[in-house]
Amino acid sequence: TVTFSLLASLAVALTLVPLLSSRLLTDVKMLSEDDSPRKGRINNWLSKPLDVFTLLYNKLHRWYTNLLRWSLVHRKVVVIVAALAFLASIALIPVIGAEFLPKTDSGSINIDFELADGTKLDETNRLISDFYDKIADMPEIQDALISIGSGGMSSMTSSLGGSSANVGSITLQLVPLSEREASSEQIAEEIRKIAENTPGADISVRAVSTMDFAGGSLPAVSISIEGNDFDKLEQISNQVMEIVKSVPNTREVTSSLEEGKPELRIKVDRDKAALYGITSGQIAQAVSSAISGMTATKYKVGGDEIDVVIRAEKELVDNTSKLRSLIIPSPTGAFITLGDVAEIENATGPVSINRQDQSRIVTVTAQVVGRDVGSVNREIQEKLGNLILPDGYNVTMGGEQQEMMEAFQDLFLAFVLAILLVYMVMAAQFESLVQPFVIMFSVPLASIGIVLSQLLT
Repeated sequence: TVTFSLLASLAVALTLVPLLSSRLLTDVKMLSEDDSPRKGRINNWLSKPLDVFTLLYNKLHRWYTNLLRWSLVHRKVVVIVAALAFLASIALIPVIGAEFLPKTDSGSINIDFELADGTKLDETNRLISDFYDKIADMPEIQDALISIGSGGMSSMTSSLGGSSANVGSITLQLVPLSEREASSEQIAEEIRKIAENTPGADISVRAVSTMDFAGGSLPAVSISIEGNDFDKLEQISNQVMEIVKSVPNTREVTSSLEEGKPELRIKVDRDKAALYGITSGQIAQAVSSAISGMTATKYKVGGDEIDVVIRAEKELVDNTSKLRSLIIPSPTGAFITLGDVAEIENATGPVSINRQDQSRIVTVTAQVVGRDVGSVNREIQEKLGNLILPDGYNVTMGGEQQEMMEAFQDLFLAFVLAILLVYMVMAAQFESLVQPFVIMFSVPLASIGIVLSQLLT
């Protein structure tokens, strides 16, 4: 697009502009440098606009000439002022902040709900409907899509798993930006305040950016914790979450280490099992056959074969005493119970196990509202520096912060190459190895205007 627009502009400059000038400016003579009419001047409909332009241009030219003369006389003052302005602009760069991609207002907000495991669909529907009634009167909301039994847009883009009865979402479409005073981020912040007073569910609110539809959305804050032991990972992730929450303007602080689901753990005593001549694999097979069942034979009916599955009653896993009494045959011909060779306890297990470079990893993410991402990540990094980690555990920054650092490294390399190429071209043009430095040393002073414009906007 940029290439075609530049080519079209070049074609107009080489063809249409000279043609119009030769036809319209044949008899028009501009004012002289002292703003007096030139001899032989013929007035037409273009004379007055050109006179106004010439008057302004001549004033600017005289002002710049006087300023240039003064600067050449007072060189030390100019150098000192330029140096101080340059140093001030460098010092103000942290005030401006940094972001990987600018936030855009797409006019859409996603609200995701997650209730306790085992919640019925009707209860999820009731809670989400009640919450929508609290925000339905907001004048900025134009349309709403309520989904029960799915995690909304954010989960669809991150997971292809099945739906659950304990999750749901509300997708809000706002009125056009020209018809509302508040941005989607500000409206999302208002909804978060309502969500804080809604018990019974974990509610996350996020203003959708245009980059989300292009697959370019990254969490503003992403911290990866690597290690092997789940208990230690959970302990460290909780500490990291508290650090992130302590930083102002952070929202939606979550951990990938979800709340575990209930399970029964059977710990086999290998010494006792060896006394009965039975292995851990045989015990696991007997428990699996009792709970999941095993095909004992096939029953033929009208040419069709039907599997005959034998398994224990369903209440076996709900009652640990019954599970301890599960009969297991040993190779010696004796019958023992599961409780004789194993310990059974109720526990919770992880929903998913994420790995990176063959190490278990937990990711803590957060959103940032009303503040630039760069300063927030820097403050989090400073606080993480005081976190004492066990041996074998690492904490690294990711998300937008990681992408920004990689982008800055690539830009720095491109900047160095550009300087070398420009220097070679100017050295060839000036036929000097020193004179190009006069121009190149003035380029960093452009940061004065850049920083000032960023502060003003």
